[in-house]
Amino acid sequence: MNNYFEYDWAVQYNGQITFAGVLLKYFDAIAKKHHWKVVIKRYVEDYEKHILPRLQDRPISEYIAEDYIQLIYDLSEEKHYKKAYLQHYWHLIKCVTDFAVKNEGLIDPFWGVHTGEVLTSKNVEQREETVLRRSFNPVMVWKMAEIIYKSVPESGEKTGLAFLIEDGLRLKETAGTTYGDFYSYKDGEVIPKVYIHNSTIGQTRDLRDGLKTDNGYRTVIISEKLALLLEEKQKRTEEILSQENIDATQGITDIGRVPMVHDKNDLFRHCASPQLTAEFRKLFAQVGYNEKDFLVLQNIVNSQEFSEAVKRVTPKELGFAEERDPSAYGWRRHWNTEMHILGVAPEDRQFGMGHRIENPDVKRSDYRNEDLLGRLEQKMNLRPYVNPAVLDQKTIETSCYESGNAFNQAFALPNKKGKLVIEFTAYDLLAPGTLSMTIPDGTIVSGRVYTQPLEAPIDQSPNVIYDYLETYRRARDQVQAEEESAGELKNE
Repeated sequence: MNNYFEYDWAVQYNGQITFAGVLLKYFDAIAKKHHWKVVIKRYVEDYEKHILPRLQDRPISEYIAEDYIQLIYDLSEEKHYKKAYLQHYWHLIKCVTDFAVKNEGLIDPFWGVHTGEVLTSKNVEQREETVLRRSFNPVMVWKMAEIIYKSVPESGEKTGLAFLIEDGLRLKETAGTTYGDFYSYKDGEVIPKVYIHNSTIGQTRDLRDGLKTDNGYRTVIISEKLALLLEEKQKRTEEILSQENIDATQGITDIGRVPMVHDKNDLFRHCASPQLTAEFRKLFAQVGYNEKDFLVLQNIVNSQEFSEAVKRVTPKELGFAEERDPSAYGWRRHWNTEMHILGVAPEDRQFGMGHRIENPDVKRSDYRNEDLLGRLEQKMNLRPYVNPAVLDQKTIETSCYESGNAFNQAFALPNKKGKLVIEFTAYDLLAPGTLSMTIPDGTIVSGRVYTQPLEAPIDQSPNVIYDYLETYRRARDQVQAEEESAGELKNE
């Protein structure tokens, strides 16, 4: 098969197979499948002149759809090829990636990317109704979280995805974080958090001190699990920083300027948002998300209505491409839904997502209050994929924090004698009626116990939290059973 090719292309890069390696290894099978017998010499020439020279600098596993799209765009600019001929090069690339997916364990880089297939309007309407009706499947979410947290110590991209699943951040906000924005236990913090105030520019790794809108400036809470992973990662990065010369660290000498969400091949360069897009897309494919549902999300964020809505709230100089990523859009929607289920107030969710707070009585500065953040942390830790231990607890301890002349604002009222009476909601996981509660001294506590979110209407199921946790308990058990079964098959 190598007799067809004039040049000696590298088939491996750092021990991993390259695009050229896949092409050479499976060329006979590719040519046979696509009936290239008559045109084989011309196609080899097209590979050697226009494709292989542009795909030599890394393994095939590290190329993302956007890299191949850029290659086609460059050909269009340089050669002024017509659309039909560009489709020919697209076909040549897909022939190789398809064989890599089938035979080399590659996750399809084009999964969830429109490559010419157009859904009919009827199908789009039906799928939009299905996709938008629910959050992501708990089994899928559990699998995604397992993969992400395991990879945080080594992967900047997975660190970015951890911020996305925990706090529903935007892609460019995530890519802009540095260790200087991380407030951890070792800094004396009771609640670990990250200050969001930077973002990357466009599709680049360049950093700007600015966000989508002024509402984006905020402090977000992260889990104990992620905080400990980041502390360990920061410690290793500090050791590397002290040993490397200034050229190798991009001129950085202070750990506070080192990106937490770093490039795949360089600890000291910010990850570009297209890399996060591709990594998230790859993760959706890896856990078995329906690709057609994903394409529906893409249709939604590419729609004229969506574009106009985003433009209305986005300064022109910042652009709005970051809101048009289906994976981030889908997850931000999922995050907001789960926060609602867990009883997080609308203004708290609006603050967390970097939106305008609609409640005129709540200021963004209120969220500097550690008691308020503690209440939010307590609810955010009810998510089992972030805090698996919650599934093994019999009760949740509910703390009431003073805010002005009321406790938790929504359910603390003064009685006739001026004493504050707390009508509390117990988040019970196993047996409704059990309660462990921390209260301030001298406060009268009423005996009302529910198992619904604070803001839930009276006619809502009283077991919504219980039901939510039960779905994740079943998801955990299913994933564990699948992993045990796979391990047994592997050992046979």
